[in-house]
Amino acid sequence: MHDLLFVYGTLMRDQDSPVKVLFQSDTEFVCEAWCPGNLYDAGGYPGLVEIPNFTHWVKGEVFRLKSPKELLNHLDKYEECHPDFPQPWEYVRKRLGLVQEDGETLDCWVYCYQWDHSKLRLLPNGIWDANT
Repeated sequence: MHDLLFVYGTLMRDQDSPVKVLFQSDTEFVCEAWCPGNLYDAGGYPGLVEIPNFTHWVKGEVFRLKSPKELLNHLDKYEECHPDFPQPWEYVRKRLGLVQEDGETLDCWVYCYQWDHSKLRLLPNGIWDANT
């Protein structure tokens, strides 16, 4: 199973989330990276909307998952995109190509926002800060 995950919001090292202890105990930080997309404030948490043409970028962090199957199952529940939740899901987990700070590319799991984002506040710098 693919074992890299890109996070851009509440799972980043300097943020708080209800699953932070579990996440930190089952991951290893790899690097900072950029993902093609737009970042929106979805009401106290971020939502990345994929843009495949590489015109806008979202900054985040890449983690290696020690137990990918188990942790991704738990994170799918946290993001409410698990089969136990009714559709349409707010997020979907997919694999996307990212660019590391050194210019190298990575293929990572990313949780992408799926709901209508037309009325959400765009974060033009592509960086989530829970304090703004």
